Amino acid sequence: MDQLKEVFLEYQSIIGTLLGVVVTLTSSQLLKNVGSLRIYVRLFDLEFRNNVDEGWGSYQKLGAAEKNKASEIQIQTTLEVYNSSEVPKVFRDLSLCIYKNKELLLKDKLYDKSTERNGKISYGIDDINIINTPPKTIFELNLTRTIKVDEVKNILDFDSIYLEMKNHRGRVLKYRLK
Repeated sequence: MDQLKEVFLEYQSIIGTLLGVVVTLTSSQLLKNVGSLRIYVRLFDLEFRNNVDEGWGSYQKLGAAEKNKASEIQIQTTLEVYNSSEVPKVFRDLSLCIYKNKELLLKDKLYDKSTERNGKISYGIDDINIINTPPKTIFELNLTRTIKVDEVKNILDFDSIYLEMKNHRGRVLKYRLK
């Protein structure tokens, strides 16, 4: 036992230095991951529309009082996304969720408005599945979703709209849009 004590005393500074390095590296890595994703709703537009005729894209905007006549609902939102940590974060499975009294009425994918393409006889827009958020950076997301005739009647009496997504650990995050 005395020999072990002597060896420890001789190498005390080396052992202390190694332990200090390990603790410093561990704590600095933990501190880098501290931070959260902050989402700010800059614009939220909910538009009730009705077909004017059978033509493509011919709609009449309706007021909130006339929403029962709507054949389509268009939701557009502009979000500012800020990652306050020092490491990139990835979020998957973005979806628009519509609730009434905490009961899910509709869960559907969102589309990235910045990828919208209009042609003479064609239209295209890409859905958004993954957000890669760089560290200490704020960026803007323009999202849209058009809910068609089949689903409109089921969700007219909604009371809240959420953006839902999963983080890198699979945990579902909810952000209220309306």
